[in-house]
Amino acid sequence: MKKKKVLLLLILLCLLLIFLIPIKLPYSFKATGKIYPIKTWQLLSSEISEFKIKEINYLSGSTRFLSDFKFQENDIVNYNVNSSLKNFKKINCKDTIAIFSSLNLNQNIDLVSNMIVEEQLLLKSESCGRKDDIINSIKAKKQKANYELILAKKEFDRTSKLHNDNIISQAIYDASFNKLKIAESNLKEVSHLLKSASSGLKDEVINWRKSKIESLEERLSTLCSQRHQYTLTSPFNGIVQFPENSEELITIEDTDSLVLIIPIRYRDNKYVSKGHNVLFSAEGSFQQYKAVILDKDQNVQNINQQQVIFVKALILDKCQKIIPNLLVSGKFQCEPVSLFEYLSRSLQIFIN
Repeated sequence: MKKKKVLLLLILLCLLLIFLIPIKLPYSFKATGKIYPIKTWQLLSSEISEFKIKEINYLSGSTRFLSDFKFQENDIVNYNVNSSLKNFKKINCKDTIAIFSSLNLNQNIDLVSNMIVEEQLLLKSESCGRKDDIINSIKAKKQKANYELILAKKEFDRTSKLHNDNIISQAIYDASFNKLKIAESNLKEVSHLLKSASSGLKDEVINWRKSKIESLEERLSTLCSQRHQYTLTSPFNGIVQFPENSEELITIEDTDSLVLIIPIRYRDNKYVSKGHNVLFSAEGSFQQYKAVILDKDQNVQNINQQQVIFVKALILDKCQKIIPNLLVSGKFQCEPVSLFEYLSRSLQIFIN
């Protein structure tokens, strides 16, 4: 009986010591996370003749669409990838990734270029030519414009019927309508020019010709600039990938720095702060690496019937074995706690 009292006294004394002794113990807990590149550039194809460029910054958590390429449905688009690029190999900033080639765009550039040459020859002829020669040249131009208008009207009539019967798309109908309006405008301009030339206003004819050349040159510059935008270059040094899915065509990952994103239980949120260290290792490996916590998301989510928040940490160690999309086991190193607090937290983990 005496021994039992002594034992009970010792237990009570131990419990009292747990509450009173100012011993601090290192506290940590484990969670599984995933490694991400600091940012990712993606070329996406959502529909036929429609492409988008998407950039994801895992450090800031932002996602944005940089460009949106839409081609006409009746266009023939070629997508040519730089043949020197290899899957999971390095790519340098400003290296060419791919080039889009639009048949409609190339034809428009050739057409406008030829029109500029033709107008320049006419300007030269009109500047030093006789009035009769100028008038005959404009008459030929008007005859050509009239013929183009007739063809445009016939094409638009045919396109309208097909559009009404839901055989062709709205884009093809709009293209035919715009072509008709351009033909009408061209004939109107040439008719006005012929009237001016017949009235003996040579200077007005020449000024009109110069103005038209300037307009065509501006249009050519716009078309060439558009074609230049179809050459895609890498925005940073990284690793290029060609994913095997229908939407994602090319991915470039900036792996100069890596980010560790780990979901932790919401109740552990109060133990984690910016600047704390996270030790992690890959599955089946005892080698540990270090990351430092940058931020934690306060939006609570439910995963596997548990309330969690996501913690973001910057990986400090560099190693070839640490790669994006790798699942790792992380150990959060929290502030030291009292013996009682340590036992309390450990008991919570055991119960749950």
